[in-house]
Amino acid sequence: MAILLSHMPRHKVLPREYGAEREAHSLVQWLNGARNHPDMRRGYLRAVKILGLLLQLDPIADAWRPAYRNPELMESDENYKRLFTDAYAIADRLNDLLLRYKLTPSVEPRLGEGGVYVRWTTTKSSKGAAVPIQSFAATEPPERDMDEPCAIQRMLALSRNAYLDRVRTCIACQQWFYARFSHSKFCRRACQQRYFRSSEEFKEHKKQYMRALRKLHSERDSRYARKQGGLTNVSKKTR
Repeated sequence: MAILLSHMPRHKVLPREYGAEREAHSLVQWLNGARNHPDMRRGYLRAVKILGLLLQLDPIADAWRPAYRNPELMESDENYKRLFTDAYAIADRLNDLLLRYKLTPSVEPRLGEGGVYVRWTTTKSSKGAAVPIQSFAATEPPERDMDEPCAIQRMLALSRNAYLDRVRTCIACQQWFYARFSHSKFCRRACQQRYFRSSEEFKEHKKQYMRALRKLHSERDSRYARKQGGLTNVSKKTR
């Protein structure tokens, strides 16, 4: 007996996840919401400054790798001494900015595993306005609203896992988005197409294309005219 498709169980289709896309999902929404919120402008600028400083540490960490594997380089190579100094100078600036955020720990029991889950929550004195956050997938319950200190916590977590550089602004519309691939510069295909259509390179390409197209049409019209002229001469001879 054949089973009708309508009688088969339906499974929830979840969106494909790339890297830390789920973790960055709420941070991206907060950045876009806070930027356009009149009461959150100062907090948004603080967060962007923190994000920028965190990203400055990434190339230093990459350049530091040989010294991490060979500590003797730290003592003999001035370049690694300079990198060390630069990294801790950035860390000091970050710590000064992070002093304003007040968090308190709360715990939940890990039933079946033991111990507790720890969640750091914002104190009322430093909470401020929050941005409504949509769930990552339509089938999931909505996430809790995100305030500035929670957004900073998410930034720090992404930085620790080396995914913060994927949170960036689209070069076409300036909206924040999560870059699924390291080379991504646009939040969506429509922005990519609009950006290249407005570029000088695309305009020149279009100009050359239209020039070639007009030439093609002109040659086709000339061939058609010659063909029509030949048919007219043949008909005159047959008469």
